[in-house]
Amino acid sequence: MGQILHSSATTTEAVRRAIQNSQESLRTLSKRYGINQKTVAKWKKRGSLDKSTIVYNPRSTMENIPLEAYDYVVNGKPALEWVMERQCVKTDPASGIVNDANRYANETIGDPAYPLKLLQRIITVSLETMRIVRALPPLGELT
Repeated sequence: MGQILHSSATTTEAVRRAIQNSQESLRTLSKRYGINQKTVAKWKKRGSLDKSTIVYNPRSTMENIPLEAYDYVVNGKPALEWVMERQCVKTDPASGIVNDANRYANETIGDPAYPLKLLQRIITVSLETMRIVRALPPLGELT
């Protein structure tokens, strides 16, 4: 199965991995993969992803996240990654509307820690759901 990319993606996971492992110049890699040198520099700098740590902001980091939390997949993506994507501050280019989970947490819910608590809950739900699913008998054994 191929990798599904978002509409503005310019690289695939394989290309990013090749960029991270390459010793070639930004210019050479940019030409080879047909992408901007800034994009190449971004992926060079990132290195390998450590999914056991989530840096929420410069003051808040969640560490020692069990990798099994990423096993609970919804619509082809780990639930934890879905939530992390939604927590990013984004501005819609067409409308100019800013989607900011932190502002929502403060203004609507009245709890500035809500986005971080949500991540913790999703980790727990993911782990517990996978524990239950793995304990189920195989489908052929149901009678």
